[in-house]
Amino acid sequence: MKKKVKIIASMFLSLVLITCFIPKHNLHAKSKPTIYIMGDSIAHSYEGNRYQNGWGQMLYRYFKHPSKKRTVHVKGASDYVDVIRYNTPELSIENWAKNGASVAIYDKYGMFQAIQKKLKKGDYVFIQLGHNEVYTQWWTGSTVSEYRTYLINYIKKIRSKKAKPVLITPPPVNTSGKYIPYVPQYRAAMISIGKKYKVPLIDLGKKSADYFNLIGKKQARNMYVKDNMHFTPKGATTLAKILSVEIKYKSQLKPISGKVSLKTNSLYKTINKASKLKTKKYSKKTWKYMQKKLKKSKKILYSITAKQKSIDKSNASLKKAIKKLKKVKKYKK
Repeated sequence: MKKKVKIIASMFLSLVLITCFIPKHNLHAKSKPTIYIMGDSIAHSYEGNRYQNGWGQMLYRYFKHPSKKRTVHVKGASDYVDVIRYNTPELSIENWAKNGASVAIYDKYGMFQAIQKKLKKGDYVFIQLGHNEVYTQWWTGSTVSEYRTYLINYIKKIRSKKAKPVLITPPPVNTSGKYIPYVPQYRAAMISIGKKYKVPLIDLGKKSADYFNLIGKKQARNMYVKDNMHFTPKGATTLAKILSVEIKYKSQLKPISGKVSLKTNSLYKTINKASKLKTKKYSKKTWKYMQKKLKKSKKILYSITAKQKSIDKSNASLKKAIKKLKKVKKYKK
């Protein structure tokens, strides 16, 4: 009998010791953050559509260890929206983006209220709305003033749940001329709100317009479907890549930036350094060479086919070109 008691006591002591050495995060695991996407047809998930895609269905690919996606039907949301959830081991992405959506639509159809109910501390809400605001003759559109009011209201309510809003400007439409950010008045309003309320902002409108101008009309045209507004799978993936690179670099998004699988920060920093340099300071020959390397680096940074080897090589080449710049002797500030 005493022997049995000793065995049981020994087993109990072993269990206690094992439990003590289990990492705390396993005992009290925090639920992983969710990124909620509030967007229009540019971000919408077109599942099974080989012709047209939205960046919202491609974003998860740029996070670590993406897994299978599944459709989620959310109670309390309108039949107007089918939510698609994309899972990774460290976060989830719920795409609430819908064709024809505007800042007013999210309120009037109860979509924002449904998102708000689900929000928890550490979640993010990505807001990319603007394309449909211009249709003010319909009740779905909004004036710039109304647009501002809705955005500010959403920001405050998101923050009341200890979640973080992120503003994203709309990408450009396909034009015969130079690519420029779409709906400039609404973009300007979003940027000013971001500054005033200290909300992280990704200027997808400018970043994508600059990139499309850089790669040229022939390549950029392949990003769009025939209506010149919506995007092909290649175009949607490119927008998702641009967003992921920006998320990775932004210090305000540090909790999720580390979950992005890309290794582009070194190249990003070198590009920023090169872009701030002044032409007049350096000889024409060395400046021209550096600009050539800078242009190539910018193309590689957002390219969806660029491998890590080419990213690292481009970074090294640009650094070398910066180092080789020769200052003009009689440069005046």
